[in-house]
Amino acid sequence: MNIRLYNAYILNGNFDISFGEIHISEGKIVYIGNSKSTSKKWDRNIDMHNAVVMHGFSNCHTHSPMTLLRSYCDDQPLKVWLEKYIFPIENKMTEEDCYYGTRLATMEYLSSGITAIADMYFFQEHVIQACIDSQIKVVGIGTAMDIDGKTDEKLEYLEQKYVKYNSYSPLCSYKLGFHAQYTASDNLIKGIAELSKKYKAEVCTHLSETASEVESCISEFGMTPAQYLINHGIFDYGGNAYHCVHLDKKDIELLNQKNVSIVTNPSSNLKLASGIADIDSFLKEGINVAIGTDGAASNNALDMFREIYLAAVLSKVVNNDASAVSAKKVLEMATLNGAKALRNSSGVLEVGSDADITAISLEQPNMQPINNIVNNIVCSASSKNIVLTMVKGKILYENGKYDIGISPEEVYQKCNNSIKRLKSQI
Repeated sequence: MNIRLYNAYILNGNFDISFGEIHISEGKIVYIGNSKSTSKKWDRNIDMHNAVVMHGFSNCHTHSPMTLLRSYCDDQPLKVWLEKYIFPIENKMTEEDCYYGTRLATMEYLSSGITAIADMYFFQEHVIQACIDSQIKVVGIGTAMDIDGKTDEKLEYLEQKYVKYNSYSPLCSYKLGFHAQYTASDNLIKGIAELSKKYKAEVCTHLSETASEVESCISEFGMTPAQYLINHGIFDYGGNAYHCVHLDKKDIELLNQKNVSIVTNPSSNLKLASGIADIDSFLKEGINVAIGTDGAASNNALDMFREIYLAAVLSKVVNNDASAVSAKKVLEMATLNGAKALRNSSGVLEVGSDADITAISLEQPNMQPINNIVNNIVCSASSKNIVLTMVKGKILYENGKYDIGISPEEVYQKCNNSIKRLKSQI
């Protein structure tokens, strides 16, 4: 499909703003620049009415099917929230639950300008298929944990998924991963390190999310979770570490040396009282920092604008410095850095790259007047300003309407039926 987007502010690779148009053909960007006449026949010729056209956001850590558990349990400590409420109901979830919960999530992603996600959840075949059916990019993340003792089975499953989904669809890829240090045995951690070495592959995991997690690891092994995993070779080929609220200086230095991307999840960390990650310190060390929403059970939204804003303002509070982590830097985290962490797009608008694009309307009160567009996106915008989102040149969301192969009404009905059944089984 040939698409022309014109009368647009364009956010380029240097995060500067120009005014002009973008041409898209066969899923790729073929022109960015000033308005020009052309004889090309357009399938869509779209007047953007001065909207900001930019690369879509990368949501680098989420658990999509947890949309079913949105507002199911709130106002509880993390350990109680997980063990008393979330784990029991998750044990009742089916493949179909995960499929439609993910379908619901993809709608929220698209209407928030998100074009790619990294999803860590069970029934991964159905989560990944739901994303592919919705035509959004997905990186499946291994979910291994062996608190049930089935270590070999978990390693075999992880390797099978890694091989399958790295050659399955242009919309998906897969990374080795496990839940966390505290839900993995030494044998599982060693096994995953061996898989990483075998495939020269990155590894992803939750890391140092809570103070108690760190204290427990130090008490048992005499070192922090980051140091423990690095000593076991988990990050020898890099990877993604989620949350990273409670890192010490040595942890930060070691993660940087191992080329680990840190994915911050500010809303979830605040809601579960886990703490506030010191993003400024990570960036100053040279670490690639990206942003994720986490799941809708602990957020409770999948809105990247909320995460972007919190990432910006919380950094200022933590450092007692209003100049810490600029709006431009946070926008880089949500696009360029996120794409680097996921390795499935360029993260910037450039000729030859996939047309993974979102557009933000400026014709609403919260975006006026136009003093500084980048600052407005970070500090003022919300998902209500998104007017278009496309992945690989396919428009999936436009002015409140979805083109994802299923109606919103069907998704809502399926999800409400699922949670009603699940609650009746608890």
